[in-house]
Amino acid sequence: MNRTFLLTFIGGLAAVGAGLGTYFYVQSDSHIELRGGILKVRTHAPEERSVLAVIDFRMANPSVYQFWVQQVDTFVVTAEGHTVEGMAITEADTRKLFQWYPVLGQLFNDPLKMRERIPRKSQADRMIAARFEMPEEMFAKRKSLTVRIEEVDGQVSELTEEKTP
Repeated sequence: MNRTFLLTFIGGLAAVGAGLGTYFYVQSDSHIELRGGILKVRTHAPEERSVLAVIDFRMANPSVYQFWVQQVDTFVVTAEGHTVEGMAITEADTRKLFQWYPVLGQLFNDPLKMRERIPRKSQADRMIAARFEMPEEMFAKRKSLTVRIEEVDGQVSELTEEKTP
């Protein structure tokens, strides 16, 4: 092989690689998703076979587009490995929960609402309350807790709390 050809070929590959790298770097913040984690989980058992969970979490929208919340779901994986879906409580009822059950403490963060818009390149602390049909002891022994947030265009972000044994 000719040395000039080899150097030209390697230079061309480097230029193509640099171009692709720049393209993917520029596009990296165009993907709509929320990142973050669960900060605190508070519980109260108003009945023997159900538990109210107040989940405080931090979320960041690194995208250049706003994230428009369509739906929020909560899931618990029990110690036995079963997944239990929680029933989300509305914002108005969540605020009343703190009046009805002082054991929950104070309302630190605003509840995440359906149709709420998370601005681009921003971070926020929110909370969600949910009712799980399981005893409080079973909830306390959970393997994980997940808050699943769906965007109006179908993108799904999950914030997960992993319990360590």
